[in-house]
Amino acid sequence: MPLRILRVPGLINASLVRGFLVTGMYSTFFLATLYLEQVRHFSALETGAAFLPWTLTVAVLSQGVTAVNCATLAQAITVARRSGIDLDALLDVMTGGSSDSTMRELKGRPMVEHDYPVLFKLEHMLKDVHLCLEESRGAGASFPFAGLAGELYSAGVGRGLGQQDFAAVLEVVEGLTGDGPSADTA
Repeated sequence: MPLRILRVPGLINASLVRGFLVTGMYSTFFLATLYLEQVRHFSALETGAAFLPWTLTVAVLSQGVTAVNCATLAQAITVARRSGIDLDALLDVMTGGSSDSTMRELKGRPMVEHDYPVLFKLEHMLKDVHLCLEESRGAGASFPFAGLAGELYSAGVGRGLGQQDFAAVLEVVEGLTGDGPSADTA
């Protein structure tokens, strides 16, 4: 890690805030565990089960964010391709910037090349998006971006892309603009 990044004030402040948030979150688990076991006399198994709904909710919401990130990356690649922008340059500019992400790292190059090995099927991502939306509704909240991503993944399943990696959502987005391999089925 280059030490010059320690001179970036925003990064230092963001790292401090994140550190406090993580410390607060994990201390909550520690204190809640003590409370459940010492005051409420829960067994270790009962204590773990008490945290399970929170854990599952976080996992489902995380998948919703993943689906949105991949669909957004697909949109950026489609617009860049349509605009005549060098896609290698697009991915390079995204790297290390505020739009950088694990999604860009894992799916960017395969999406540009229309060659995505199956790591997680599109139909499974659609199922997870539906779970995310159900959880959101159950909490009385909305997650409109996950809803929009769900529409794209649903269209992908409808086009026979369900067994492909969820990065195949790119083909749906391209079909909306009349580009790419799926344009003839749009």
